Amino acid sequence: MTTIRKIVSHNLRILRGVRGMSQEDLSAIAGIDRTFISDIENAKYGTSIDRLESLAGALGVATWEMCHPQTADRIRKQADADASAATSGKPAPPH
Repeated sequence: MTTIRKIVSHNLRILRGVRGMSQEDLSAIAGIDRTFISDIENAKYGTSIDRLESLAGALGVATWEMCHPQTADRIRKQADADASAATSGKPAPPH
């Protein structure tokens, strides 16, 4: 069984990576300590709704997407399509 903590952890790590942000970058934008972000990404701790909203806003997604099990895959596929379109010169398919 996958817990919400694990889903949030996975989504946070993937979204941050796709956005090209370090934990320090995300910390500065979201106003959350970098070590706490690391702890969330490693599923060591859960987080409050307020912090989840801050993280989601900093990453450019809706708060609910942080808790959805398919968010990371969708964002990764979207990023891959955008990168492929950028290198091929063809427009990316609509999201």
